[in-house]
This record gives sequence, C-alpha cells and structure tokens, in this order.
Amino acid sequence: MSEESGRSPGPPRARTWVIDPLDGTEAFVDGKARGYAVQIGLLVGETPVLGVVYEPREDRITWAVRGHGAFQDDGSGVVGPLRVSDRDDLAAMPLLTSSRIDPQRRQRLVAVGLRDAGRLRSVGVKVGELVTGRADVYVSEHPISYWDSCAPLVVLEEAGGVITHLDGSPFDYVLDPARRARHPGPLVASNGTRHSELCAAFGAAWGPPPQR
Repeated sequence: MSEESGRSPGPPRARTWVIDPLDGTEAFVDGKARGYAVQIGLLVGETPVLGVVYEPREDRITWAVRGHGAFQDDGSGVVGPLRVSDRDDLAAMPLLTSSRIDPQRRQRLVAVGLRDAGRLRSVGVKVGELVTGRADVYVSEHPISYWDSCAPLVVLEEAGGVITHLDGSPFDYVLDPARRARHPGPLVASNGTRHSELCAAFGAAWGPPPQR
C-alpha cells in the first residue's frame, strides 16, 4: 500500500508493506532544505511492527523492529538503541511543527511554553529529531495517511516516545477501504514525559479552523 500506487486498504492480510517513496515532496522539490524521506513500514495484521526512514539528502537511515529497539546510521556507524530525551521542563522542550501549519495557530501552540524548534516537512524526519533528542514535541494539524505514519510510529515508540491524536487517542491501522487509509488530524508526538498535559494544552489553544 502506497500513495503512488493508489491502492486502498483491506481486507487485512498476514503482512502488508506500507511504503511512501517520497514523504516531504515540497522539500525535495526545493532542493535546499531538509525534510524528505523514503519510508517503509510493515503491518502484521493491523499492527505496525517495522519501520525504516531513509533521508537521502543526509544519507541517514533510521529503523526499528517492534520489541527490538530503534537504531540509526548516518554513515559513521550504527548508533542505538535510540532513546527520546527525558526532559520534562516545558521551557526546555523543543517543539517542531509541520511547515504547512497555520501561522496564527502555530503561535498559540508555541505560547504553551515550549521552545520553538522551527518547521520541517516529512513525518519521518521530524520523528528522527525526537528519537535523537534534538526535539521533544511535534504537532501537525492536517490528516496523514498510513504510509506517512506507519514507519515513523514504530521508530518513535521503540525509542520510548508517544504519538496520538490531539485528544490522546492512539493511531490505528484499520484495513477497510471506507477508511481511505487516513488518520484524521491533528496529531501530537512527544518524548512522553508530559504527553497528556500537552495534548490538553494544545487542545485548549487550538482555536477555530484557520480562514482559507
């Protein structure tokens, strides 16, 4: 199942490869910015069990297998098991957002008290910042597809992090054509130390949908 193939999910199979050949197309087209990756995930039934995120621009690969930890190789050797940071002081916790988030909404999220770490494209690239401790929180307002999230989710969870919807509910991977293989936005990913509190604070700060 991938964005480019247009293949819809279901029915559940013993194993389903979930692939995004290019996550972060705008960053790739720009040619100068980080924020694009090749992502390969594997579902066993409807459970993500394997994730690989490769960033061609940096020649960096991050991977994880459920129950076996997360690892990374940037050409200088394998590092891992990776762990998210244990920071729990909001003022010291860097926040990343999607590059497409509404600017006014983004300001309200930063005002929760987190340190602004900027914007990036690609779910996998942003999760890579969390599992190496360069960021602690990532928020995106728009829906994402299974191929955007499957590989990064395994990497983040194996490094001790958490990713949920804004209301705190977990992601699922229901293989049903009616679901269109999408998670409704918004999403919150973090190192887990204050995840529930952050979801509540972001929910209060979210505000109405931006004017288009």
